[in-house]
Amino acid sequence: RVWKQHFASTCSNILASVKKNMFWYILIADRCFPSLPVQYDVSFFCVQSCGGAGNPMGDILDDFVRQRYGFESYERLERGLAVSKKQGAMSMFNDTTKGRFIFLIDSRACLPSIKLSSVDVIIIYCSDWNPTNDLRVLQRISIESQSECVPIFRLYSSCTLEEKALILAKHDHILDSNGQNITPILSHSLLSWGASFQFSRLEELKNDAYLSNDFGAEKLFMDKVLQEYLMKLSTKNDPSTEMSNAAISQARLNGPFYSRDTVVVGERGGISAPDSDLPKFWVNLLDGKSPRWQYITEPAQRSRR
Repeated sequence: RVWKQHFASTCSNILASVKKNMFWYILIADRCFPSLPVQYDVSFFCVQSCGGAGNPMGDILDDFVRQRYGFESYERLERGLAVSKKQGAMSMFNDTTKGRFIFLIDSRACLPSIKLSSVDVIIIYCSDWNPTNDLRVLQRISIESQSECVPIFRLYSSCTLEEKALILAKHDHILDSNGQNITPILSHSLLSWGASFQFSRLEELKNDAYLSNDFGAEKLFMDKVLQEYLMKLSTKNDPSTEMSNAAISQARLNGPFYSRDTVVVGERGGISAPDSDLPKFWVNLLDGKSPRWQYITEPAQRSRR
């Protein structure tokens, strides 16, 4: 109850912009977990279903955590899991002697029957296009923490429609994640956000000489994310304390909506909406371009929780 009250009234929601979609999401987890301050030793992952069948993001995180930290480092809850297995997973996570410091949960499995203790950090992967839906999902469950206010990190990809959805949300334009209220004009607005930047990156990546420089730039970005992440956790001040960030944007709630003062990474980087002549924009962007895509074969099914 205390956690819910603080969350609804004062707790900030933190937007961490991470490039390269799932690859960088996993890299963030890899960098952040070994560096957590001693007082923050238990993390909670809320993983959205991302639509469609199954939960690919949840499976990727499951594979990563199991290989990186071992089968006994985490628990996972998915929708439709038997009650006995749910109770077993919660018991193992809540028992501090068992060594479980990660709890993966599908957003569709967040129900009032879920009760977790000693949660210090919440990280949202594959978040809803309507960010307030994620908060409603978290408010369904019972979470205890030693902290007065639990920091929440929402990972998203900058210069993509995912970022544009967050920008629209802070202007009170809420999207339906199922695409029910997306008009053709809105679709163009979403797809065009950062499109020029993404295509220029694609052209750069074709140049082998660029790859080494690109890796160095990405490493610097990751270092900034990690530094700011740890600063948010290690400070003895309130997590909402103002601080200058390059990779993490603090998003304040203004009633049911996010404050318009929140600035996402794409906006900081000078990304802007294209001119009103959208057909001309797409013709100029795509003319003469025929990128060759490389597909990575999916490995054999692994044993997951």
